[in-house]
Amino acid sequence: MEGATVAELKIHGLDPSKTYHFELFGSTTKVTNSTTIYQIGGVDRSLVTQNNTQNVIRYENISPNASGEVLIGGIKMAGQGWRMLV
Repeated sequence: MEGATVAELKIHGLDPSKTYHFELFGSTTKVTNSTTIYQIGGVDRSLVTQNNTQNVIRYENISPNASGEVLIGGIKMAGQGWRMLV
């Protein structure tokens, strides 16, 4: 995505033989028309974060790599501020 910045959160210590479910939440009251794009395993999902109090993004049946790690990306589009990841 042109002009985008990616931040990554690494979850480690997972069992590579199991699958996991992740639920991601983001919210802001500082910016209007704000959207955060989350990414796990190359799958992008967007969440409108402006005054968000309950909507989440779900990823199911995610397999960690052989080292027991899953990377969660947060993509910030050019001209937007960072959103909260909880």
